[in-house]
Amino acid sequence: MRGANEEWGEWRHLNVQIDESTKEYTAKAPEGTWKVMAESWPNYPESFYTGADNDSSTSWSDGTTITVVVGQTLDNINFKIAFQADKSFNYGGTGIISGSVKTSAKEGVPRASVELRSKDWLVFAETQTDNDGNYSFPNLPANSYVLSAAPPSGVEAYQKFGKSSETKVTLADGETKTQELTLASANVFGRILKPDGKPAPRVHFWIFEDSDGDGHFDWNTSEPKEYDGETDSNGYFSVTVSETSYGMEFHLPPHFTGIEPLSVYTFSINSSDSAEKDFGTITLSKTSKTITGSVKKADGTAISGAQINAWRIDGQGWANTISDSSGNYSLEAAMGGESFLAVYGWPAIGSVCEADIPVVHVDNQGHSDGNNLLRPRLEGRRCHHYFRLHSRDI
Repeated sequence: MRGANEEWGEWRHLNVQIDESTKEYTAKAPEGTWKVMAESWPNYPESFYTGADNDSSTSWSDGTTITVVVGQTLDNINFKIAFQADKSFNYGGTGIISGSVKTSAKEGVPRASVELRSKDWLVFAETQTDNDGNYSFPNLPANSYVLSAAPPSGVEAYQKFGKSSETKVTLADGETKTQELTLASANVFGRILKPDGKPAPRVHFWIFEDSDGDGHFDWNTSEPKEYDGETDSNGYFSVTVSETSYGMEFHLPPHFTGIEPLSVYTFSINSSDSAEKDFGTITLSKTSKTITGSVKKADGTAISGAQINAWRIDGQGWANTISDSSGNYSLEAAMGGESFLAVYGWPAIGSVCEADIPVVHVDNQGHSDGNNLLRPRLEGRRCHHYFRLHSRDI
């Protein structure tokens, strides 16, 4: 399900219980207004509920809105999905590699992502498992292949699982091979949300060995352990690490403006008392600091529509805005450290920023001292101007 007004928003994957004899299902859902979709890969594509007795539709706009209220039950949210033939790409071969994706408990994993590539990289294919955790790659030429599987994104039941190890399969002409893939049991996992509660995708994380707990990578250790990755489209992350003490950094994407960076986390993994690290849900917070100022020509004329960007030197804080009709701007900036500002003159402005930019200081309340007046010299072409912002407490 997805918010009724969020066509490109987050999918909420429900933990559905299906009666195998009647094919009826039940599921607990969060309150709100939603559109609901069902699928059964690969022959029954994503299709939206359009009414209890109507054919389901693959179009978002045709989906019927439902309202979930606490303490109430919605009946007859039925789906009628049209069968479609398997549209797997034909690589011109006659071989088949099929199998299943399972957990360490040998339970099939539905909607798991499976990747296949040939060792010479001439063949690359992706698919999903069906409701029983099975997959198939038909029409393959003879070659040596590498397979791997990953848990379905956004499904809480598989949050503690990570990508399987890569498995090699050698396939001859016309041969059929079966290969089971087992998801790794992740021991570091969690989820990151934006301040508005929406998922925070593509947040890069770095886990590094930190045996002395000082928050820094053990550069002097022989072969120190380190791992990295990104949150998925639903903000989830998971990874399997060896036993030792770690630090963990999260690096927010540049477009996460006005959001405070996360501090370094420290934790240990050992089999006796801390076999896993569950971060739970981390909700990012908006910054409480601001940088204000104006952009003007050398003659004092205000420049509107200039883009002002700011970022911390350590890359852990970002902000941007556009100057208003009076040339004024206000940035929500991350706390701590020293920052750079960049002023961009758009073609309509035609600016080359050449001026002596004074140092700007920000007080404990996050307000500037009034020296942040930008006076670019205009020369009829676009440019960038960078200057250092010494921010004591920002």
